[in-house]
Amino acid sequence: MSGDWHVGGVVGVNSGTMENSYATGDVSGDSRVGGLVGWNHNITGETGTVRNSYATGDVSGDSLVGGLIGMNYGAVENSHSSGNVSGDSNVGGLVGMNSGTVNNSYATGDVSGEGHVGGLVGVSSDTIENSYATGDVSGDSNVGGLVGGNLIGTVADSYATGDVSGDENISGLVGSNRGTVESSYWDVDTSGQEESDGGTGLTTEEMTGADAEDNMDGFDFEEVWETVEEDEDDVEEDGYPILQELDREQQLKAQDVYVEEEDEDGIPGFTSTLLLLAVVIALAIYKKRER
Repeated sequence: MSGDWHVGGVVGVNSGTMENSYATGDVSGDSRVGGLVGWNHNITGETGTVRNSYATGDVSGDSLVGGLIGMNYGAVENSHSSGNVSGDSNVGGLVGMNSGTVNNSYATGDVSGEGHVGGLVGVSSDTIENSYATGDVSGDSNVGGLVGGNLIGTVADSYATGDVSGDENISGLVGSNRGTVESSYWDVDTSGQEESDGGTGLTTEEMTGADAEDNMDGFDFEEVWETVEEDEDDVEEDGYPILQELDREQQLKAQDVYVEEEDEDGIPGFTSTLLLLAVVIALAIYKKRER
């Protein structure tokens, strides 16, 4: 998918409700470019909402470029993106520019640009909560692992883990902050950044496994988040917290800690039905040889 303004993998402009939608192709354009929606806006008096949706393709453009949505004036809930995102200004792994709400969502793709570049959101003037970003982020100025620039908005209960690089106002979590940052964290080991204009830096060990619940104050591990611990059947090593309402397997695979669950006989990916079938076939072969 390609174009100039308002370019999205599914629609250019959304002012209604999009649920259970997805896009898998690459998207390119000039301004307001998103993997799923170019501009999530309030045009007819109805607030644009994107819920339970995702995009996987790479996204490129000049300004207001996001892995899921280029410009958001509405609500983004329970959604994610995994493609790499590149542009000049206001570039984010999930949303290029946020003037609405981003909640219970995440981005895993690498992000690159020049100004206001973030692993989740390029620039925000509203609310981001219960969300995370894991991709590497690079740019010139106002570059953050989670948000490039937080203008007058609020960032709460969120985290970032990607490597962050740039020249001016560079940080593990928020590149430049004139708003509020609450109960949010970045990994000082993987990001290569010791400072952030808001938030708290923790080590990888402090943010993974059971230790995450002890160190990430403010996170709701009862109803929103869950820890990822190596003693679980589908996990090979400790991982970062994941969101309960979103697909567990996808999130574990994005962290590269997922393994197939073992069945009751301890054979990965081997169901009891398949095991019984194998026994029947073996007996048949044995009896045939006996004759």
